[in-house]
Amino acid sequence: MNILYRNKNWLYQKYWIDKLPLRQIAEIYGCCTATIRYQMKKFKIPRRNLSESLKGRKLSSDWKQKIKENHANVSGKNNPMWGKRGKDCPNWGIQRSVETRKRLSISKLGENNPMKNPENSKKVANANRGKHPTEKTREKMSNARKKRIGEKSPAWRGGISFEPYGIEFNNKLKSRIRVRDNNQCQMLGCGVYENGKCHAVHHIDYDKKNNEDWNLTTLCHRCHAKTNGNREYWQNHFKGEI
Repeated sequence: MNILYRNKNWLYQKYWIDKLPLRQIAEIYGCCTATIRYQMKKFKIPRRNLSESLKGRKLSSDWKQKIKENHANVSGKNNPMWGKRGKDCPNWGIQRSVETRKRLSISKLGENNPMKNPENSKKVANANRGKHPTEKTREKMSNARKKRIGEKSPAWRGGISFEPYGIEFNNKLKSRIRVRDNNQCQMLGCGVYENGKCHAVHHIDYDKKNNEDWNLTTLCHRCHAKTNGNREYWQNHFKGEI
């Protein structure tokens, strides 16, 4: 008897091309899902992750109702994280590795940013439309800003931001650098193009008077803001040393 699920090509076709779940593949031959799982492991056929397995599948009305009920059970004050901040948060003090932080950052850059979707940005805009912070909230925000101004700022570098740029650092030079970089942010993992607003031109060695072409690079304003801190790291980053 020719048992098709022992055929690698047939199993791959059903799982990856036809997008059948393991349960349905098992039902074709009346075996259990553990058997299909064993054969896939034997043939080294990779498994889909959750997002891949759900992509394109339509949920039944029963499943939608269950999801709605489960969501209601953990929404608002029913959420176990409700009201927990600072040291009360279970993730308080957890330090992520540099690789993890970089991966999380890259995953939300450029076209991966959910706010790039017009529908999402419209939902957020509609949700916040007409809302105004209370006097108490505005006072808190003002006091918080005062604690991070001037010498109190973690990005304070002795007031060097007030130093003048070299006379040759003009719009003509900046335009030429942007064209050289194809009007695209040069930060690794970003690469967004200009969209109605000119990108910034960044001094790699932070010397405002060093306006050589090799010392200038194009950055979007979001990435340019990142370079205000940890300057040694960013110098090495753009020099290609890391």
